[in-house]
Amino acid sequence: MATLNKISGLVVGQYGTSIVLTIVDDEGVVINLSAYTGITIRAISPDARTTLSFTGALVGDGTGGQISFSPTSNNTFDRDGTWKGQVQFTAGGILALTVIFEMEVEQKI
Repeated sequence: MATLNKISGLVVGQYGTSIVLTIVDDEGVVINLSAYTGITIRAISPDARTTLSFTGALVGDGTGGQISFSPTSNNTFDRDGTWKGQVQFTAGGILALTVIFEMEVEQKI
């Protein structure tokens, strides 16, 4: 099973900066993601009022288990708290792998 640690360091309204995630197995070994052709990251706010969707990209050739995505000015985290996230990987048009995780979003000062 693929896992992802809780992501921290995000701020309400933050955009334009790539967020890099590392996907590992249950033993902490990075998963080779090079076979996947599509990556979608979905996030839902703590109060379930906001749902976001991002297109992800492999970092490098994917063998290092890393992906990235970037919030934009009209598609960003609008509430602080713990957001639920899901990374969906497709290959050949088929959903092949799903990874659930959490993101801690801090309020903007």
